[in-house]
Amino acid sequence: MKLGSKTEEEKKAATDGRADVHMADEEEKKEETEEQKLVGAAAKAARKEEEIKLHDQVLYRPFNSGLDTGCYQLIAVVTHKGREADGGHYIGWVHASGDDWFQCDDEFCSQVKTEDILQLKGGGDWHTAYLCFYRKLEETPFGV
Repeated sequence: MKLGSKTEEEKKAATDGRADVHMADEEEKKEETEEQKLVGAAAKAARKEEEIKLHDQVLYRPFNSGLDTGCYQLIAVVTHKGREADGGHYIGWVHASGDDWFQCDDEFCSQVKTEDILQLKGGGDWHTAYLCFYRKLEETPFGV
């Protein structure tokens, strides 16, 4: 046996099970941080949902109930798909809430995201924005 080196039994006796306690503490801290992340993510999602709700309340309130801002927000688009003026297909795109839109294609309606609306610039056989509908944005001293 070398001078100054300890056997496994001596090391185990010296720690007296403290390593197990230390590992348990680390696992408990890890679980706490994961729980904090979940709570933080839930709080972030709740804040986002509240922002969307407030935005929609402001956007879709009665006209002339606030001060003009000179700004407008896109709320619907009619697109044309086809290469000829007397042929092709028309589709409606309507804002639902937040980042969600509805694509109305004849009797079929599906949900799409804002990024899909931003692609309605035409080119080749893709949809070209034909009519755009905007809502006037107004401000009130109350924030709604």
